[in-house]
Amino acid sequence: MQVPYDKGGFIPAGQVGLVGEVGPELVSGPARVTSRADTAAMFGAKPTVNIYNYGNDNVNVKQSSDGKSIDVFVGEVAKRAESQMATGLRSGRGEFSSALKDTFNLTRQGG
Repeated sequence: MQVPYDKGGFIPAGQVGLVGEVGPELVSGPARVTSRADTAAMFGAKPTVNIYNYGNDNVNVKQSSDGKSIDVFVGEVAKRAESQMATGLRSGRGEFSSALKDTFNLTRQGG
């Protein structure tokens, strides 16, 4: 099946156009249709990834061979956050502990 707007174009007001890269889709005008090639070119650009590490944590970055996927690992930050949350819960202090108390109307028992 050939899609009439595969190369882009304009669907006038009051008309319906057939578009869709995966399957047929009807679009009511007025609408501007971006071609499949132009859409692929827009998404084909290499991504820019900014990582701001304000601590002394190790950051590992892995990029797939096709350049479409970038994974950022900031391991120590997550471990430190988890430790601080646990300490706050045990002591009954800190923002996380306060949020739990306020949200669920909790009270501390014992030490």
